[in-house]
Amino acid sequence: MADISRKTDQYPLRLPEGMRDRIRQQAAANRRSVNSEIIFYLDQALEAREENGPAAGATALDQEPTTP
Repeated sequence: MADISRKTDQYPLRLPEGMRDRIRQQAAANRRSVNSEIIFYLDQALEAREENGPAAGATALDQEPTTP
């Protein structure tokens, strides 16, 4: 039997506090593993970016702060 870990890239990921629990809850609701849920979200973000340009994948952290 082939070892699947040899066929996939592995990347240690640090998540902000609370995000792992949020992802775990969404994964359970969608009947996916946490890994599959993360891949699903990454794939969606990449597809949106390819279809709509870089701004489509922007988050609040990517944008310059505005002054009042």
